[in-house]
Amino acid sequence: MTLAEGDEGTYTADGTSPVEKFQVQVVPVCTGQATKVTCMGKLGGELDLTMDSGTTPFKWHKDTTEIVASEKYGAIDAMTLTIKSLDDDDEKEFKGTSTDKIARVFGVQVANCLGAKGTVPCQAKLNEALKLGISDTVSDTVTWVKVDGQLPANNLKVGANDVGLKLKDLKAADVGTYKATYNSDMEVFFAVSVPAGGDTKNNKKDNSGGGSSSNNTSTDQVNFGESKPKPEDGSGVGGLSYSPALLVTVTLVHLLLQLAA
Repeated sequence: MTLAEGDEGTYTADGTSPVEKFQVQVVPVCTGQATKVTCMGKLGGELDLTMDSGTTPFKWHKDTTEIVASEKYGAIDAMTLTIKSLDDDDEKEFKGTSTDKIARVFGVQVANCLGAKGTVPCQAKLNEALKLGISDTVSDTVTWVKVDGQLPANNLKVGANDVGLKLKDLKAADVGTYKATYNSDMEVFFAVSVPAGGDTKNNKKDNSGGGSSSNNTSTDQVNFGESKPKPEDGSGVGGLSYSPALLVTVTLVHLLLQLAA
């Protein structure tokens, strides 16, 4: 009923021959109003800006420049303007006008992860910026909290009604679950994790405490503040490692006991 980022994926209709599959992609739609509205789009995705009224043909502007036909946009004279391949340069003010002089202004914000309900998985990279955003109409100020700790000191609330939360420089201690509460009782959770290889090669310091870490261990995955060290020589099992000399000694003792018996 209410599409969110977590609804993206492949859906299968059982009982059909052949089995039918549907690939669902969520494209946020932002509807114009008499006053300026803030619109959130996903980095690299698409965003639809649509007029609530007016007569064709329409004109669209990005800041003060009129938009012309290109691969970046869908139809440029229609009631809805589709912005493709969203990037930081799209964080501008867009304006749509109709032939009967109805005008609507859209403030576009671009986020890495979007959601309106439930839990949204959000993979990030250490030492890079991360922005979380609500892909829904927000009528009051959003409350942001970190479920498993305090909001990072470098957090910045962006957009009208604090519709987005930006972390300027993600650290290991910033990994975890963030909750946004809006429109009185609506909640959405952003589960921020760093996949294997999500840290930078020159990241030799413990980002959570400022101390240095040993060069003999690497981090497989940072997930909700936890890390799993990898054994240096690959002989470890369950976090334990064994000396080859010790294994030989144990084997000889075992053989002597068998001969003695």
